[in-house]
Amino acid sequence: MKQFIKDYFTFNRAEKNGILVLVLLIVAVVSATFIISRVGLTANSTNPEIESEINQLTNSFEGTNIPWDAASTQPAEKLSIDLNLADTILLTQLTGIGPSLASRIVKYRDSVGRIDSINQLLNVKGIGEKKLDGFRNEVFIKTVDLVDEN
Repeated sequence: MKQFIKDYFTFNRAEKNGILVLVLLIVAVVSATFIISRVGLTANSTNPEIESEINQLTNSFEGTNIPWDAASTQPAEKLSIDLNLADTILLTQLTGIGPSLASRIVKYRDSVGRIDSINQLLNVKGIGEKKLDGFRNEVFIKTVDLVDEN
């Protein structure tokens, strides 16, 4: 039993260094919280000068109709991707499509030569009706017109 306990609590050099670093981090965090509580710094303490500047800026914007986030007021650009030309990076921009599923779509397209219908994507592992409906409006298939040059 004594040998079992000795073997169980024996650490190599890397493990001892890791334990030492963790103990030092714990001591640093505990001492920092103790020092902060003694000094009186809290998250709610503010500088009166900074507070007055913030109030002045806030009051100067009252009555103006400026959105705080201008990007959120603009409509999102509609995504439209040709399935026969898209690469995996472009396909990952579709709703619900990650890198692995995008690569499976490209592999499927390469194996069949060309995707003629969006419903063909149901043959790709990981794409069901629900997932296909999620990005159906974001893709299209450009039809090829064969021209007789005789």
